[in-house]
Amino acid sequence: MKELIIINKRNIFSKKIFILLLFHIILTISLFSLDNNNFSEERIFSMKQDKIYLMKGTGEIIDSITVNPFIVKDFAFNPKKDFLFAILGRDGEIRGERLGIFRISNKNIEKYWIDEEQKHNPWKILTSEIDGDSLLEVCIGVWKKTLFYPEYDNRLFIYSWNGENLFPKWLGSRLSLPFFDFTFRDLNGDGIDELIALERQRNGLNRLLSYKWQGFGFEGYKLLKENLKEQKIKDIEF
Repeated sequence: MKELIIINKRNIFSKKIFILLLFHIILTISLFSLDNNNFSEERIFSMKQDKIYLMKGTGEIIDSITVNPFIVKDFAFNPKKDFLFAILGRDGEIRGERLGIFRISNKNIEKYWIDEEQKHNPWKILTSEIDGDSLLEVCIGVWKKTLFYPEYDNRLFIYSWNGENLFPKWLGSRLSLPFFDFTFRDLNGDGIDELIALERQRNGLNRLLSYKWQGFGFEGYKLLKENLKEQKIKDIEF
């Protein structure tokens, strides 16, 4: 009670103690967040040629990793941003050669896994939630032949990520029509992402068609736009 009365009387000494205690609490919380890998918004990433940089919001470099002889062609994160999924390829090439996974903490970034065997010519990578289960989906656009379609074309490969490993979920041969770009977006607000593909129509123009995951593959859901000339989904408003 005496201490409360002193503070109520605005004693200068007590105010200083209060400020010091408040500062100590804030500092303790900050250190706890860092030690427990809870990323703040100030953690940013930069991809420059053959290096991945982990940085502060001020631009100060915390750590970096070299992916030489490759460069990062495209990348995506899991929700916690403690893993980075990247397509690695050669400078000047349209598509990549390898899939790489990197583990991230608040202090460093390190190589977790590099695909040394499969050569699927990946060209785009996204993370998504397509079925409402507890596993993240890693979605990769590849350029390859398949058993039933022995010509090179764009395919969509879906993998499940359990926090440690990738498992094949759907290695698609094709969609309704040949496609050349894709994204994922929750169109109806149910918390599950729909696949949106930019496909080539038979008249030579393009269309945006959405798909829903049906447990064994994707099924056409809604036609969003048709008779388009755009070649990239990012250039289309929908």
